[in-house]
Amino acid sequence: MKITEILDLRDAVPFVPFSVELNSGRIIPVPSHDHLFVPPNKQYVVVANDHLYVVDLENVAALVVGQ
Repeated sequence: MKITEILDLRDAVPFVPFSVELNSGRIIPVPSHDHLFVPPNKQYVVVANDHLYVVDLENVAALVVGQ
């Protein structure tokens, strides 16, 4: 997965909730742009909702828009 695809969804105006689907099948919801963080090296993302997820981009299978 390319970081630009995730950043485009996070920074969209208006924001549309989306989910990060991992290769394992786990789905991590991103309910608002405030729930997704990208460090300066842009090699992973952090999703903070009910739990805290550190996601390596190599483990992202898909981005699912609009729940």
